Amino acid sequence: MTTHTRIPTIKPLINILNFVKKHTVIRALVSFSLFVSLIPLTSSVHAQVSSGGTTIVPPTFELFANPGDSLSEKISIRNETGSEEVYNISAADFEASGDNGEVQLVKGDSSRSFSLASWINADQTSVDIPAHREGTISFIINVPNNAEPGGHYGAIQIQSGAGNTPGAANVSAGQVSLVLLRVSGNVTEKASIVGFSAPGYSEYGPVPLTLKVQNAGNAHIKPSGTIIITDMFGAKVDEIQLNGSNVLPNAARNMVTYWTNKNPIGRFTATLVATYGEKHEALLASTTFTVIPKPLVIGVSIAIVSLIIIILLVISGRKRIAKALKVIAQG
Repeated sequence: MTTHTRIPTIKPLINILNFVKKHTVIRALVSFSLFVSLIPLTSSVHAQVSSGGTTIVPPTFELFANPGDSLSEKISIRNETGSEEVYNISAADFEASGDNGEVQLVKGDSSRSFSLASWINADQTSVDIPAHREGTISFIINVPNNAEPGGHYGAIQIQSGAGNTPGAANVSAGQVSLVLLRVSGNVTEKASIVGFSAPGYSEYGPVPLTLKVQNAGNAHIKPSGTIIITDMFGAKVDEIQLNGSNVLPNAARNMVTYWTNKNPIGRFTATLVATYGEKHEALLASTTFTVIPKPLVIGVSIAIVSLIIIILLVISGRKRIAKALKVIAQG
């Protein structure tokens, strides 16, 4: 006796696909399920800056002066290495380089509108500091009587050589203390938002909120304010301080503020309410983003697909029952 293996027919599957194709609501549910199940994971990498063998305090000066003023300041230098170091002291102008707060030194160009280096006079050109000890240097900024109003930018460059080795010429390390000086007078403050954004989808918090500001004025600005987080229904869920940074003239800069809530779920709107400058000019912007853990996305997708299949099976079963009752009624 010959036995035959019955090959399952794919006709029921074709019928289900045709049914989904004809019904707009169910087709939309299926499409949504497929979409959310394919949302990619995102990860953030936070760069870390390793400390060298020298610590400078403060790393930045933010000063104000009138034309003709003289300002006196000090810098502390700590030698973190295991040997005595000779630190050479010099001044240079600097300007913005890139959108993330990087700067580059500019030497020998005292004619620049934002120049400061030629006004700086250090009390010494070099200093010897023993291992694990601290030294101090002083410097004076002499602001000319005809100084141009607005921002002027210079750096105290502190370079360590090869200890006290005679004839050592190569610089093994270099650090700077930045000086941001604002001279009073007819100062122009004009800034605008280039962008305010968050990742469209995150699996977990913290969520980075990136503000990019363009400075078209003649003095540095530092936005300050808050970011209000609301849910999809418009209810306020959090308010965080903007991580504002200095933006130099004729430059743009990114500044990232993290919403540190680690377990938010849903779609949110971040609204920036900030000001800048002496007149507190407004900076306003908003952005939306979604935070849903991947397991939850997959679980919801499976549940939706399962519900669709159950609905299809119920509809298909009703049709079969109706057909059977019709046959019985006709005898």
